[in-house]
Amino acid sequence: RWLREADERLPVSRILSGVGVGLVAVGVCCGTCSIVLAYPWLISLLVGLMCLAAAAVAHRGGMVTLLPASMQDSLLQKTPFDLLIDDTKAHSFTRRWGRVLLLSSARSESEVYAISQGVDRAFLDMVFRQSSVHMLPGICRSLLLPRGLDPQPAVLEQSNAIIAPCSSVMPGRGRWWLGGLGYLLAAHAKS
Repeated sequence: RWLREADERLPVSRILSGVGVGLVAVGVCCGTCSIVLAYPWLISLLVGLMCLAAAAVAHRGGMVTLLPASMQDSLLQKTPFDLLIDDTKAHSFTRRWGRVLLLSSARSESEVYAISQGVDRAFLDMVFRQSSVHMLPGICRSLLLPRGLDPQPAVLEQSNAIIAPCSSVMPGRGRWWLGGLGYLLAAHAKS
């Protein structure tokens, strides 16, 4: 906090970033020189790895012949649909986000209600009502956002809760609202 207060008076942020970039560049150069001088065999190792990679790319049978048989089978015989259906987590992920895509093209409240029926309310709240910054830990939010602005997410705590619009004032931009299609979903949350 005290750094942000100092930055309001002096260009502390610019000075520190310039010094930081310079020191990182010097450190990378010195470290590279030290490593090469201490371990000269490292150069031949890196050149050897590059030669192996070039040989794999130039292989007549294609790089797929260098992979294990099970991976060859997955790449050559199975469709993306087969890969998704065989995995339960991927199947659940696809079903949830597929409904989100359907909701983005819904034209009436009845369509929204039909598509969102049976979907976890916390998931819908995360997708439609909360900004992406709410997915970050509190410490990250406090570092990313201006001082004094840490919007608290409005969460659908119960299946019968209707949530009022959540707003915060962002400096220079006025009010910003979390919502849109989320308010329509919140209205159906008590169903």
